[in-house]
Amino acid sequence: MRPYPASLLIATKVGATRDAQGGWPTARRPEDLRKQVQDNLKSLGVDRLDLVNMRMGDAQGPQPGSPGSGESAAGPGRSASQPLAGQTDRLC
Repeated sequence: MRPYPASLLIATKVGATRDAQGGWPTARRPEDLRKQVQDNLKSLGVDRLDLVNMRMGDAQGPQPGSPGSGESAAGPGRSASQPLAGQTDRLC
């Protein structure tokens, strides 16, 4: 799909990683989320993600520094928005 059209909005998911058994265990610590966002930026060849979705699964709630805590996992300017199921505040 590259080069991407200017009108294309790029969305991705974070909050889980694939394990050796093919499962998707949660990975929601702030450092896990930052790595997932950085990996997505690199693999897509972009500097910014328009939408970052959080895999909620069996989440016990947001950890400090993670989406849902009011802080950006990617750092300033890396994500246009980070919507969460049931979350009404826009997190950037």
